[in-house]
Amino acid sequence: MAARGIAPDEVAEAATLGKSTTAAEEKALAELDTARTRNAAALTERERDLSEHEANRPPDGDGADLVQRTAEAKAASDEAEAALQ
Repeated sequence: MAARGIAPDEVAEAATLGKSTTAAEEKALAELDTARTRNAAALTERERDLSEHEANRPPDGDGADLVQRTAEAKAASDEAEAALQ
């Protein structure tokens, strides 16, 4: 057991604890495993969302271009509105 990280005195102590303590520990470990799995899935989803966001985000320093595109869009909208009148 020492090769697995459990000392012989820990095995002896665990043997004296009884089934209810062992069952409680097993339940706690199962809950931790469930939480780990859930959190790993949430992390994977958030990392994917971040990657998608970064792929679609305009490059840094592109503020002037955004102002220009906004002005062009407003001009096109004004032109279309004038054509409808």
